[in-house]
Amino acid sequence: MSKEYYHIQRVAKEIHKKISFILQNIIQDPRIGIVTITDVIVSRDLSYAKIFVTFLNYKKNREIKCILRLLQSMSGLIRTLIQKYINLRYIPKLIFIYDGSLLHGIKMFKLLDEIRCKKL
Repeated sequence: MSKEYYHIQRVAKEIHKKISFILQNIIQDPRIGIVTITDVIVSRDLSYAKIFVTFLNYKKNREIKCILRLLQSMSGLIRTLIQKYINLRYIPKLIFIYDGSLLHGIKMFKLLDEIRCKKL
């Protein structure tokens, strides 16, 4: 594993931890609800960070898009708060992306469970 790759992964982990902390403890916006950060991918030059999020209570596309816009509008504030906790020269621009894999996994589990029950 190259030194550069290891550094990018460390930065991604730290950003993941700090954004989770910020959304749960500092911002606490009731419009957002419960947000789970599933993954953070940082570009090689550390200029962008893709933040993959999923929401516990929201399933409609319209609600999800609205919350993503709200998170994107808060990205400047979140970057400022991250800078207090992480000692980096430059904090990456944050891009919030919805991760539907959790809901997809739940649907697949239900389908498999139905098939198993029909066979019995």
